[in-house]
Amino acid sequence: MGREENLYTKIFKKHWIEFKQNKQSYATADYDEVVSKMINCGDPKFGYIEYGCTYCGEQKHRIGFTCKSPLCLSCGRVNSENFVFKVMKKLHPGIIYRHLILTVPDQLLRLFYQRRKTKDLYNEFYKTGWEYIQDVFHRVKKKRLRCGAIIVLHITGRKGNYRPHLHIIVMNGGIDLITGKWVNIGYFPYEKILPKKWQWHLLNMIKRLDASQETKKLVDSLWKKYPKGFYNNFKKGDVPSKSQYLVAYLSKYLFRPQISVKRIKEYNGEKKRVVYEYADHRTGKTEIENVSVIDFIGRMAQQVLPKRFHRVKYYGLQHGKNYQRSKVQIENGMKKIKLSKRDRDQSVFRVAKNNYQDRMKLWTGTDPLKCPSCGHQMELIIIWTKEKGIVFDLLKEYQKRAQSPPGELKTLKEVRPTEPRDIIENFYEQLDLAL
Repeated sequence: MGREENLYTKIFKKHWIEFKQNKQSYATADYDEVVSKMINCGDPKFGYIEYGCTYCGEQKHRIGFTCKSPLCLSCGRVNSENFVFKVMKKLHPGIIYRHLILTVPDQLLRLFYQRRKTKDLYNEFYKTGWEYIQDVFHRVKKKRLRCGAIIVLHITGRKGNYRPHLHIIVMNGGIDLITGKWVNIGYFPYEKILPKKWQWHLLNMIKRLDASQETKKLVDSLWKKYPKGFYNNFKKGDVPSKSQYLVAYLSKYLFRPQISVKRIKEYNGEKKRVVYEYADHRTGKTEIENVSVIDFIGRMAQQVLPKRFHRVKYYGLQHGKNYQRSKVQIENGMKKIKLSKRDRDQSVFRVAKNNYQDRMKLWTGTDPLKCPSCGHQMELIIIWTKEKGIVFDLLKEYQKRAQSPPGELKTLKEVRPTEPRDIIENFYEQLDLAL
């Protein structure tokens, strides 16, 4: 095994086969793959990188490859940080952003769940959210505006039940397509406009996906049952502008593991029960769930999206391919209007992406690559994969540079290079990887 087996991993390892026997829709190669990766995450026998001290030659530090499985809590934490870094790069300086949550009523959850393995449903869900935003902006300002949004799909609610919804970071304005000016979206009667608009767009999406009489009757009943529209939450407060607050905000709302190991309070293998806690967003209190292992695994496994499906999508002025052009359009649009001091001061700060060493310093308070013997920083010396064997060896690279006969340089201590990083950086550049 790689990392120390935690309670979450233990539950999957012991009960996954039993779960598949009870829930046949999960008995597929795709689900088996993500579970297997999660269970073996960090195991060096599947691949590793090794650091060593090139000064005293006495210490080494081996790190097994991570699995990047959507079910892995450890990788989920890293993915969350990397995702925030990626989003921060896409936010435009000088723009105020707002947070919007679009939900689905209970009566439509079954229809969503039945189609959860197909990309068509979720792609339509994204598209509908984006069309809704543009419609609202046009309705509020009576103008055709080119705005931008980052949309992220969440599959479950706080307690792990299936409840797909969209988290959207949306610009608080857009470019007037006629004048080219930037137009801020100020206050408008959210409660009167948003619920009805979302209801109209979502129900039209449902009718496009399923033209059966049964679904038509369901849609008609939802118009009657919710005369004021469907609930959605448009945060009236601005998304924080300063980097330290914005990072925490985005990480909390946009991309996080559904559960953490510390929230699993009890596991009884004989009774096959799991007790875990969650924060109820309505009451603000910590609630307790006591479920069977089958239900627990099901709540976690249903978060796995179709293969090669992207959880986050960028629209309008936020689209990645058009970022630089959009940036110029926004700057030109803002020059044509008088901005308040608050708007002028609003900006998006960049944050640096943490690597393994930085994360370990942050999480544990210690530097994993500091040599315990001499105190120098250890360097990357070996990369090994199960498929190809050793793909990088620092000693061999030095032998090549020195044109030394094989075997002449035998240990790191004998090499004692003063600056091995240039070799390592060159290796990474060849593989098109980020050091």
